[in-house]
Amino acid sequence: MNEVKIVKYEDVKTGMGKRIAAAKRKAEQEYTEKIERSRAADVDVREFFSDEELDFLLSSNELFQGKFLDLTKRERYDKLATAARWLDINSIETADIKIEGISPSRPNAVVVLELHRLASFQGKEAKVFAAMTALADDLFIAGGDSESVRFTFGVREIWKE
Repeated sequence: MNEVKIVKYEDVKTGMGKRIAAAKRKAEQEYTEKIERSRAADVDVREFFSDEELDFLLSSNELFQGKFLDLTKRERYDKLATAARWLDINSIETADIKIEGISPSRPNAVVVLELHRLASFQGKEAKVFAAMTALADDLFIAGGDSESVRFTFGVREIWKE
């Protein structure tokens, strides 16, 4: 009834290594699947990633360490940030702005502009917003809360390794 199983120490060590490797492969596979599903059209990435995972993806890339700052792109980013500040001060349509600092740990930099859901720009406001889209390499648009729409303007490869 009671079975005795003798396990050699080497078997335990090898078995644990295999388990860790299998767990690592499984986690990497699940992560890759999440990335692929999140890139599909009309998908909310929050369905696939937890807040902690999104914060990690957005805030750090441990493998990147920039050594060369592209001054032309830095100047474009500064103009983008200045335009966002101008809109924040001069437009009643702006709900919030977030200007991320440029860091050698991230190759790209972004400016986030939140507008009221039913915003309308006229005159200089429209020209400043159009200039922001022209200055950015990337533009992401997302529904914020029920009251706002979030525009994320990105400048790619400010830092290079």
